Amino acid sequence: MNSIAIRQHQVSRFKGMADIVRYNWPFYLSAILITLTAAIVLNVSSNRPLNIALKCAMAIAFWWAVTSLIASHWIYDRSQLTSWRWLRTVVSHPSARILNIHAGLDHVGPLLCDLFPQASCNMLDIYDPRTMSEPSIRRARRIQGAASGNPGVDSSNLPLESGSVDLVLLIFAAHEIREPSVRHAFFRELSRVLTPTGRIILVEHHRDAANFLAYGPGFLHFLSPRTWRRAAGHAGFQIRATNWFTPFVRCQTWERRNS
Repeated sequence: MNSIAIRQHQVSRFKGMADIVRYNWPFYLSAILITLTAAIVLNVSSNRPLNIALKCAMAIAFWWAVTSLIASHWIYDRSQLTSWRWLRTVVSHPSARILNIHAGLDHVGPLLCDLFPQASCNMLDIYDPRTMSEPSIRRARRIQGAASGNPGVDSSNLPLESGSVDLVLLIFAAHEIREPSVRHAFFRELSRVLTPTGRIILVEHHRDAANFLAYGPGFLHFLSPRTWRRAAGHAGFQIRATNWFTPFVRCQTWERRNS
């Protein structure tokens, strides 16, 4: 059994779903409290309109709590996404220069050397506590610890030479850049460090109907397809291919226009 298989074997089949609960526990606690409170009031109330409203609240809270867990388990524990072998299909040559960018939660970095032993792999943490203010990412970093062990770098000023990267991996990281101007500057910086034929692999949930049904209001943390097209398009990129890991996660390959 190779090292990748060993690592996968040692990980619980429910770890992905469990991590989602740990990072977003206030949401699940709120769902439990809403359900319990509504059940208690229903037990003593004879107000029909109020009872209907409470039953609707219970149903909605229960739906999004359950569907978010099912979707997360499907994505992070059961889909091909976290086998990472699919990355081999997007690397142009064995000795490619790969840049893995994360926000402190590095999903794939530890496996890159196993997947691409001849490649040059670099990891950068772009976490900025001033602009990445979502409580979930702070909890996740506190629980897991910053993946790199180093301070985050400026996403609009990457410490790399121009044209020094063949492939950039953005695995559930770029959506943490909430400010549009900062996001656009980030993609312009990616354009600078990539070779003329370089590519970006963007793996993200999107703000769409499927993610709304699964995650409820939490889907607002994701960015819309239009937002990604605007940010990458302004930097001169276009979509070369789109693959789906379940209905909730898209893997997009971006390349320069007319490259």
